[in-house]
Amino acid sequence: MESTKSLAAITLAAAIGVLGGALLFEHVGGLAPCVLCLWGRWPWWIAGGIALAALLLAPLRRALGPALPLLLGLIFAGGFLLSAYHVAVEQHWIAGPATCSAPLSGARTLADFQRMVVDRPVVRCDEVPWALFGISLAGFNAIFCLLLAVLALRTAARQRQMPA
Repeated sequence: MESTKSLAAITLAAAIGVLGGALLFEHVGGLAPCVLCLWGRWPWWIAGGIALAALLLAPLRRALGPALPLLLGLIFAGGFLLSAYHVAVEQHWIAGPATCSAPLSGARTLADFQRMVVDRPVVRCDEVPWALFGISLAGFNAIFCLLLAVLALRTAARQRQMPA
């Protein structure tokens, strides 16, 4: 079960780093998140909360046993899929949700157009506001989620192979 404790510690540290970085980009860097960016934070909040609870409550960690790495692996696999979807929207490979990537068209009057502009979200999901080496924040989120999913699922697999 020591590997479960290590996984929980790594998960908590990664969640603090990713969420802290996102909040710094938002509140210090002035980079407002789109709807998909906010959705992409949820796996980190959930996994971080579970990891914190598992670290603070040893009976919970023991009760969850091998289910904890599997649960974290599934959460991060879902986070990877969500972030990969966001990257696909950013690259215009697929259409994003109408709430964050709808074009400003279809207005029949000036009043309709004004309403569309006012009702339109400030941040579009299909635009890349920041990138490093050609990788957007959604791309980095996908990479980090994939790494944690692989780590968690490998931990779960190793625990299944260990004799009881």
